[in-house]
Amino acid sequence: MAKKRPNLALMIVVVVAIIGIGHFVMSMGEGPLAESGPLPEPKWSRPPAGLPELQVALDSISYVINQSMQPIEPILERSCFDCHTNRPKEPWYYGLPGIRQMIADHVEEGREHLDMSNGFPFSGRGTQLDLLHEIYEEVDEGKMPLSSYLWLHSDARIEGATADSLFDWVQESERLIKAAYEQVGLPVEEE
Repeated sequence: MAKKRPNLALMIVVVVAIIGIGHFVMSMGEGPLAESGPLPEPKWSRPPAGLPELQVALDSISYVINQSMQPIEPILERSCFDCHTNRPKEPWYYGLPGIRQMIADHVEEGREHLDMSNGFPFSGRGTQLDLLHEIYEEVDEGKMPLSSYLWLHSDARIEGATADSLFDWVQESERLIKAAYEQVGLPVEEE
């Protein structure tokens, strides 16, 4: 009984079609991950317009919070920046068909919620206190980093002493912001 040989011409057509579809899907993206549009303005609990003393206090606090962020920046860089800044690393699998657009969409959505691209104050949905609270809550509940991200980036997991350092920074930042509002006699809008 003769062995049936695979049709070489058919195999070549299939391979070329797969490569062509892959290139088409990858070209659907709007460019590198870092080009995902302008950043929205950061929001404080109340608009500081007309209150120069509050603006001065918030500017000072932003500087202090950015400085205090330096020790935890490696945590944020390893665990958050790929989805929450305009500086994501393009992983080895970025070139696979369909993956480029999926990652770009995911990063765009992540930055809409919380954008750390310019340090503190962050941009995103909510006030600075809201964003800090969300960082704490999402990490504490194990929702961030996403489990799908951790599959290929296990070093991004935030737990133990690393989580404690992040939580301490979040709580101290919240305390400083609340103190600025209290200093000028304004109530802090809580969630």
